Amino acid sequence: MILQQRQRSKSQGPKRPKFLWTAGSQWNSALQMLKTNLELSPAIDHFLNELPQSDQGMRSLRLTAAEIDLAKKIVPFLEVFASVSTTLGAEKYLTLSSAVGNNNHLYDHLKDYEEKILNKDPSVQGLEELLPAIQKCKKKLNKYYKMTDHSPLYTLATALDPQVKNALWRKWDREEPNENYLA
Repeated sequence: MILQQRQRSKSQGPKRPKFLWTAGSQWNSALQMLKTNLELSPAIDHFLNELPQSDQGMRSLRLTAAEIDLAKKIVPFLEVFASVSTTLGAEKYLTLSSAVGNNNHLYDHLKDYEEKILNKDPSVQGLEELLPAIQKCKKKLNKYYKMTDHSPLYTLATALDPQVKNALWRKWDREEPNENYLA
């Protein structure tokens, strides 16, 4: 993550930092940063309030209520990504069934947020800019998921895994009969 200064004219006051994502796979770091900032927000506000008037530039760096609200909405979105990457990264031997199950979980999460954004659900208001990224992520997951149709190993691996067994097929039968799960 790179801290980049917004370009502002001197009449607008001091530059305000803007965080930019440099890679799509840094959600664990982004999540931790947001959670820590939200947790420390009262202490940061107290510190900034105690500064002398001569340090007005520092006070202008305080997060607005809208920015804090947005951070609170982004945290649950990123938590699923962090959970999946932590789960997959912690496995000594990554299994096909584990990867498929976690991809399904991630896809369902993306699909849920996409629907909420498109339906203008108030719980995701302000996250509209995530929609193109969500759609690209779904497309990428679907690209690799469709490759599982080319080999019976994926089917066998999930069917033989004692933790998964036939749960995936039972879910398909209830939700989308005769369709690819990620289509």
